[in-house]
Amino acid sequence: MLTIGGLVFVFVCMFGSYIVSGGSMEPLIEAVPFEMWTIGGAAVGTMLMSNSMHDVKHIGGGMGKLIKGAGYKKADYIELLSLLFFFVRLATTTARITSKYLLSSSTTPFSRVANGAAIP
Repeated sequence: MLTIGGLVFVFVCMFGSYIVSGGSMEPLIEAVPFEMWTIGGAAVGTMLMSNSMHDVKHIGGGMGKLIKGAGYKKADYIELLSLLFFFVRLATTTARITSKYLLSSSTTPFSRVANGAAIP
């Protein structure tokens, strides 16, 4: 979806600047199919000439993934955020309990430092 949005943005910027500068859209609309054919053919031909067949297959697979979209859905992100929230709560709760124990016990070096004793 982001790819399609980016392509629309590029076209709006290109044709918008052309219209604002006083250009007529009629010749462009008539030429668009042939221009796209020419530019697309040159791009595909250059890509085929400059890459190995292994790379071309991977590029084709990547284009398929690009069109298909992300493998993760909204529920996956919500589950991940819930798990992170759980771990942060666990860490802060455990840290509070641990710090209370360490500072309250008179035998730990932490309690002596907390009470103003010099660090050995």
